[in-house]
Amino acid sequence: MPPVFRGIWATSRGRLQMFSFFIFLNMTQRVVACLPDKTLTLTTTCRSNTYPIRILTDEAGTLVHYYESEADAPGMPEVLSLPESATGRKARISIETLKLAAQVRASGARLVLVSGTRYSTFVNRLPFLPRADAYVIENGGRVFYPKKDVASVSAAAGSGDKGHTEANSGEGGGGGSGEPSCPDERSAVGDPTLTAHAASALTEDLKWRETMESATGPASQDAIAPEDREGPLWDVYRAAVAEGFEVDTNTYYTMIRIKVKTGGKKPARENPEGKGAEGPQEEEEEEEEGERGGEAAMEKLLASLPSDLRFVTNFGLVDICPLRSGKHNAAAFLAREHFDIPLANCASMGDDDNDIALANSMGKGAFITTFSSESVEAAAKGNPEQFTVAKSEGVQASEEMLRLIVAACS
Repeated sequence: MPPVFRGIWATSRGRLQMFSFFIFLNMTQRVVACLPDKTLTLTTTCRSNTYPIRILTDEAGTLVHYYESEADAPGMPEVLSLPESATGRKARISIETLKLAAQVRASGARLVLVSGTRYSTFVNRLPFLPRADAYVIENGGRVFYPKKDVASVSAAAGSGDKGHTEANSGEGGGGGSGEPSCPDERSAVGDPTLTAHAASALTEDLKWRETMESATGPASQDAIAPEDREGPLWDVYRAAVAEGFEVDTNTYYTMIRIKVKTGGKKPARENPEGKGAEGPQEEEEEEEEGERGGEAAMEKLLASLPSDLRFVTNFGLVDICPLRSGKHNAAAFLAREHFDIPLANCASMGDDDNDIALANSMGKGAFITTFSSESVEAAAKGNPEQFTVAKSEGVQASEEMLRLIVAACS
């Protein structure tokens, strides 16, 4: 198998995934957390320092978890079931995770949720996600802020500044794209924990979005069908469809997601004697042939990507994104332009391929809830000083890592 596909075909080990995060942490002392096989040391700054620390976290597999079977999933009331994703996946988050994330922010740290998720799934799950200082979706292509944190934006909007747009307006989250609207905080589930700690209505940073336009085209075309959109990203979409790939564009506006196994032109199998249906062996051979065809077609597609596009793997799929996006690039943008905090004072939580660059850029290390791909496992084992790996699984892994962070913030 070509090296580029080893991470793609590696499964998520039957569990988890969906929002990494990074944190700006304000920590009052040097904290040493003793783990069974290593010691984690976080050297931090005090609250009065100009540079607090920030935590960036992934969602799926990091804060929000999928389980292979319902029998393996923790039950209520300690764990909440989130609305299904657009592909029908069911995820869970623990109430303790929400409380711990709130404790991180209460310490003075900045919390940012970072995900490859699509807009509609993000909006539907927003009432169940921790309150954060910023939210990043589509692998770094879109950035949102809580309305209460952007009071100056409203004043700027009144003076004609179009740098932000409210994601809970009647026009939808894409500034008229017809997307589902972000819910107001009052419309969240009536659970007191959610009311106290869950996310609220958001506004999008359109200045960040504009930096993607050389690859994605303008945001004004979000309401147009993907096949009619202009820009290199949509040229690749059309090429992938022509090669037989199944391409997911459902409420994706700065990326596309390709299912590799579906690609490649499949030659019709000859059956000159008309013997009827194929047997199990023939079906297996045809499936293997199709996978090889998909791999070859994908390699060709990736080799011809325009210079302002790149790809990442996630959930065994290939995401095509603007070169300027990426979780690590969005983190650098937020640290520099929005929070004025160096990445040297940041830590992250994650679990999958698309979290590695972010994890490696964090000055305060990376907390891994699970190995959702072989590449994450290799990265963690290759740099144990940078990566701290949870001993628990599922929602308990989220809680384990957050407790370390809360202790470091105390």
